[in-house]
Formats: sequence, structure tokens, C-alpha cells
Amino acid sequence: SKGRGLLQCYPEARQCLTFLRDPWEVSLSNYFYWRSRNRQFNIDRGVLKPGDYRDYRDLDDYLSKTSSFLLNYFPEELTAANYRNMIDKYFVYIGIAEDLQGSADRLADRLGRKRIEIPHVNVSAREEQSREKARLSFVARHPLEYEIYNYICDNYKKV
Repeated sequence: SKGRGLLQCYPEARQCLTFLRDPWEVSLSNYFYWRSRNRQFNIDRGVLKPGDYRDYRDLDDYLSKTSSFLLNYFPEELTAANYRNMIDKYFVYIGIAEDLQGSADRLADRLGRKRIEIPHVNVSAREEQSREKARLSFVARHPLEYEIYNYICDNYKKV
């Protein structure tokens, strides 16, 4: 999203791999990270004043004012018409974060490398319970992201 993506740094790249996470889980993680660290840090620095437009009251407020990041991380702009072709063109492997260890094992096997244990680190505490209604609303507001995520998950299960 800042013009510093893969193809800007490596224009000759034609084979990519990535690990993808459920867009809802990414948004939840970002919210709880913001609540635990970013918010107070930015208030202390004077960048954020309590109650300004970037100071979210709660999870629902955060979700209503932010968007999914998934589309920012692909080599080309994705649409409902082109995402399958673009993914098939560029990506030799896409792992699923919800099955990180399994994804890493599959990648190691494909590359003929030794499997390694992937530790679970950088976890933000979640003091609020996420609500199913909020999740369903998020999914409804991001149909392309979920079309892409489901396409990748379906293909991941077939491999």
C-alpha cells in the first residue's frame, strides 16, 4: 500500500510464496495490539489524543473505521475477475497461518528441507470477547477478501 511491495523491490520476481491469515483474525489481532501497545504509546508521544478519530472506543468502533489489509499484500491489484489467475500466476506456495506448523511442514517437504518446529510468539492478549455478529458483519463488508481467502484455503486442502 506504500509502493514498496514485492514487485517494486524485485521487479524480476515471478515466483512468490506467502502465508495467509483469516482477514478477521488479522483485524482482531491489530485491534488488540493497538489496545495493548500502540494506543498508549501514541498518546504518550502526543500523536493521538484520547477520543480523536483514531482512538477507538471498542472493537465494534475499530472495525467500523478500519478495513481489511489482505488486498494490500499482493503483487497486483486483485479483483473478483482476476484473483484466481493472479494467484496461480505468481504463487508457487501459499500457507495458511491457522495451520502454521502444517504449512511450514508442507513447504519444507516441497523444498526437500528438514522440518522445523515453529514457535507461537508475538501474541496480543485479547481482553474482550469477539462477537459472532461483529465477525459476520466484517465478513459481509469484505466479500472479495473472503473469496480470495476461501479460494486459497480450498486449494491448500487439496495439496
